[in-house]
Amino acid sequence: MARKARQEADLELVTLYEVGKILTESLDLQRTCRDTLNVLAAHLGIERAVVVVMHENGHLHLLSAVGLTPEEALQCRYAPGEGITGRIYSAGTPVVVPDIANEKLFLDRTGALARAKKNKQVMAMLGVPLKIGRRTVGVLTVHRLADGGGRSFNDDLRLLSMVAHLMGHALSLNRKVTEERSLLERETKRLHRELRGTRFAPDNAIGTSKRMREVFAEVERAAAGRSTVLLRGESGTGKEMIARTLHGLSPRKDAAFVAVNCAALPETLVEAELFGHEKGAFTGA
Repeated sequence: MARKARQEADLELVTLYEVGKILTESLDLQRTCRDTLNVLAAHLGIERAVVVVMHENGHLHLLSAVGLTPEEALQCRYAPGEGITGRIYSAGTPVVVPDIANEKLFLDRTGALARAKKNKQVMAMLGVPLKIGRRTVGVLTVHRLADGGGRSFNDDLRLLSMVAHLMGHALSLNRKVTEERSLLERETKRLHRELRGTRFAPDNAIGTSKRMREVFAEVERAAAGRSTVLLRGESGTGKEMIARTLHGLSPRKDAAFVAVNCAALPETLVEAELFGHEKGAFTGA
């Protein structure tokens, strides 16, 4: 008896170790949950296992499963309170059904009962809620033969509860990473829109006369070169807008554009900069 208890304890420990390692290997929750279910199936002799999580449409949808055909997997959808799975979600408590053939709430959407009757088997169902904190977000259910190879329902239910706890942590981490990634993408798009908004494009300029079209053509030619460009004009004529366009069309468009208010600079500083260099240091275009 003591030897069997040690074997059961060792099996649980190995199972939890492998599950914990799998769930921390990747953020691909669908794959890691499927691998976790495969471990449970191998260690506990489970016929089939299913993980469903609450979708934004208010229904529980399949996340991962083992032992189901693709057609059967499509049927894994439940409303809160619907069937055994829906009851586990709504109540947030584990459930053991020793014989699904004697349970009226069992919906048999995936054909488990029909298969058991065909094979003359007594099939049991165990289910535990997946939680993030105190909030239930999904359900883990398994089907196994009622005799369980000598394992008791309480032993399996305890192990499934611990596995569900680890899955809940993995699901919480996955959602946080997804939210942060989504936030980063939105912020990146916002910054791109702002950057595009600071660049003046000739198409947005007011002016369709022949002379303005000539100005735009000169801007495009000047932007391709590396020469310094001097823009002259009265206040309010759009010199800074043209300068932004030159920058946006130039090879240096990915660098910062810095606008300096020359009128605010001391006259002596301007003279020192202009005349303190050799002749020809500044070129115009």
